[in-house]
Amino acid sequence: MEFDLDIYIPESYISDSQHRVEIYRKLSDAESVEEVKEVEAEVVDRFGALPQEVGDLLNFTCAKIAASRLGISRVSLEKDLLTLHFSEDKKLGKKEIGNLRRKIELPLEFAVDKTLKLFVQLKPGSEKKTLFVKNLLQRLWG
Repeated sequence: MEFDLDIYIPESYISDSQHRVEIYRKLSDAESVEEVKEVEAEVVDRFGALPQEVGDLLNFTCAKIAASRLGISRVSLEKDLLTLHFSEDKKLGKKEIGNLRRKIELPLEFAVDKTLKLFVQLKPGSEKKTLFVKNLLQRLWG
């Protein structure tokens, strides 16, 4: 996944590099949103309220999990354009495309070359983009 945002654990939040690496590893190993929520609860319990960068990292991880379950091989977010690249083996029929259009409720376009790509135009200046992307992918999955 490629986001044009700062998604990391600041040293000012968790000063010990081993603890930061441990949190990154747990998030990397997470296979469900519930597991990410467990990591979040642990981090808040041990280190206090989450800074924006860590909240974005958690949302990013949840979005990555949802994307993989939807057959999306790559997600990129540049400025206000979200691009979803579907796996080569993922095929969408008219009904599925109609469902995507209804669930997304934003301007979108499809493109097909070797794979299907979906371009979603986000609202300009949208705050908390990782949260929006996470919620969008979870809505598509659900």
